[in-house]
Formats: sequence, C-alpha cells, structure tokens
Amino acid sequence: MALLGGGVIGGAAVATLSRPEGIQQVLTTFAIGAIFGLVIALFAVAEWAGSRLYRLRRRVPLPPESISTHAARWFGGPPWTLARQQSGELVYWRQLGPNFFTALVLLVIGVVPGLLYLFFARGTQTIAIGIVPTATGSDLEILIQPQGHDGRRAVNRFFNSLHDLV
Repeated sequence: MALLGGGVIGGAAVATLSRPEGIQQVLTTFAIGAIFGLVIALFAVAEWAGSRLYRLRRRVPLPPESISTHAARWFGGPPWTLARQQSGELVYWRQLGPNFFTALVLLVIGVVPGLLYLFFARGTQTIAIGIVPTATGSDLEILIQPQGHDGRRAVNRFFNSLHDLV
C-alpha cells in the first residue's frame, strides 16, 4: 500500500510541478514521478523493515561457558565492541556507516543532501546474547537491533557456528 501511495503521490507531484501542456506530457511526467515515488517508497519500506528487532531463541546442548567463550571469539574483535558482560548476558555493539542506496537517492535529489548524509549519517547496532543454563545444555536468546546492515545474517551465522562446538 505504501508503494502504491508513493507512486501516485510522486506522479501527481511531478506532473503538477512541471506544468505540462497536453495529455501526452501529463502522462509522461506522471509516469516519471510515479517511478521516482515508487523508488522512494520502496526505500522507506526497506529501511523500516531493516530497523526492526530480530530475536532468535533456541536450546543448545552446550554449557554456558562454551557459548560465552565462542561469543567472545566471534564478536570480540573489530567492528564489534563488548559493551556489557554480566552472568548469562553479553552485549556487543558496533557503529554503522551510511547506507549506500540512501546516499545514492539523496545525491540524485541534490548534491548537498547527499553529501550531508554521507558525512553525518551514523548509527549503532547492538547484539545481546542471553544464556540460561539448563539440565541438558543452555537456553540461548540472541537479540539484534536493528536487524538490517547484515545483523540478522551475523546472528544466524553465529548460531550455526555453535553446531561445530557440539
């Protein structure tokens, strides 16, 4: 729905601002604006989906110490930094740079917005690993916010790497 709305609004805006003469020019400018609006709306939906929290919960047949040691090896180096380590909880974070696609769209709109975005757009990504010992191993919960910027893939790769320890 957001994509359709973005296309219609973009088409109407470009068609209105360009002051076309004749139906052919109206349709052409509307089509160009609709495509541009769809691209912007698609980008907005992708950014929203990538900014959500991703949670993975599993029971693993490993003691908590093995998981903590493996997490320290996996996330202990650059670009990740250990933010907090308590019993049963590890929190790592990393700084994110600007998104290339966003920069490209903003550069198409105007050089100044694109350059401002490239110089000042920064964010962080946080991963929290909770480990609860059980009789048969550990209950593991991994949270990452935002899940975009390869975060979801990093969590899944870490979890899959635990199978090598069994």
